[in-house]
Amino acid sequence: MRAVGPHFIVGYTDFAEVAELAEKGLIGGIYVGRRNVRHRDFAEVRDEIAALQEKRRQAGLPPLFVTADQEGGPVSHLSPLLDPLPPLAALAEETDPGQAARAYGQRQGAALAALGVNLNFGPVVDLKPSGRPDDDQFSNIPARAISADPEGVIDIAAGYLDGLQAAGVRGTLKHFPGLSRVDRDTHLRPARLAASADDMAADWLPFRTLAGHADSAIMLGHVTLDALDPQRAASHSPAVITGLLRGDWAYDGILLTDDLNMGAVYDLGIGQVAAEALAAGVDLVLVTYDPRQIYRALYGAAQTLEQGEIKRETLEKSMKRLADFGGGLR
Repeated sequence: MRAVGPHFIVGYTDFAEVAELAEKGLIGGIYVGRRNVRHRDFAEVRDEIAALQEKRRQAGLPPLFVTADQEGGPVSHLSPLLDPLPPLAALAEETDPGQAARAYGQRQGAALAALGVNLNFGPVVDLKPSGRPDDDQFSNIPARAISADPEGVIDIAAGYLDGLQAAGVRGTLKHFPGLSRVDRDTHLRPARLAASADDMAADWLPFRTLAGHADSAIMLGHVTLDALDPQRAASHSPAVITGLLRGDWAYDGILLTDDLNMGAVYDLGIGQVAAEALAAGVDLVLVTYDPRQIYRALYGAAQTLEQGEIKRETLEKSMKRLADFGGGLR
């Protein structure tokens, strides 16, 4: 379990519980969300994160990845503790959108860094769709996406990532393979894309252009890309992860899953999906909405490692990527 533990990011409701996981090396990071900041002041949250990092230091373990979902606009899970900012799409009206995005990223990044967050789950680089599916209760990509124009997305997202990095925070390109064409809310149920890789060229341009920009990560969505792997969502698909991203694109940066509590994959068995993701070459697995599912996820991944279905070489490569990535965090 300690071999797979560094690959898990967990949400938490109980400090003592997450502190024990952190001290024992059974997690690699934490997710700080609305429930962690509600009715609390900045100093309380900052000191709690610092206390967890001190426990890691005393245990002789690397610092935790401290993650948040602070995109700006409708997804600003640390506000009002942190100043709410408009969505990145609003910067398209600026004279120099890229420079405005850099200033935005630096302002937001400074606030995140002061709290102790070192990895933010933004920017959204899915292309802006024309409408919202009827059953979309949570994703709301039209309100979160920057633009329908890939070049416009690249300009603003690159500036934003540069600004975050200047403040000591990394960003995350999300949600590969793109949610623009998806007609189901993956928070609730599985979603499929029937488009070919050629059809997805415009959707993938921001991901491919910005892969690794400012040392950013890529988040894999729970969307099944039929042309590559009709059996598994991108988040745990060897064809997408090993074949396309690590192979064809030669991307050797950090890959992380969207939350495994989401309905698109949860019913498959959270331990099975976590194990398949790690076996395929994912670096970080998220278990945030229901943090106590971490035990099932850890156990499933550990069992799979013991059975030889996760290759030690795959985990060793991933640990090197995590060490290189974490070594540059403040």
